[in-house]
Amino acid sequence: MNPTVSGISPAQGLVGTAVNVTITGTGFGPGATIQAGTSITVSNVSVSSSTTITATFTIQNSADAGGNWNVTVTSGGQTSTSKTFFVQIPTSLNVISVNLIANGANGGCKSTDYGIHVDVKYQVQDQNTHAIQSAAMIPQESVNGSGWGDILTTSIPTATGHTTTHRSAHVQLSPST
Repeated sequence: MNPTVSGISPAQGLVGTAVNVTITGTGFGPGATIQAGTSITVSNVSVSSSTTITATFTIQNSADAGGNWNVTVTSGGQTSTSKTFFVQIPTSLNVISVNLIANGANGGCKSTDYGIHVDVKYQVQDQNTHAIQSAAMIPQESVNGSGWGDILTTSIPTATGHTTTHRSAHVQLSPST
């Protein structure tokens, strides 16, 4: 019996990550293998039943890896028709909202801080402008070079010769759901 592939879940993954996938279909037997293209390494293949295979797709961290890849299963010397797996490449940032919360206000900086709390909600989008839903999308934004989410500090000499520290901004960046 020729194997068939009816679905891949999830059907997409982020470039440079490892994605655990479940492939459904028919005719999967012991020793079945999965082919997913030159930019995806397949490992941890496990035939759960004649209708289900699980595997890990490790997607190359390269712009060449983006787009649709044909996935097939070979079992008993027969190869299935293909099903598409889409590799997402982050290409844009869609800002959903920006909120400025005054010093000491509910949700803002502590009352001992100076400045404002900037809350930016955003979605990282792929080459087809679809939102990327991946734990690998950890914010790496920078605030005036101080690193993401830091409070900027400025040391100011006082009239008595001491130095006081003022915080000029508190930035929190969180992905929109």
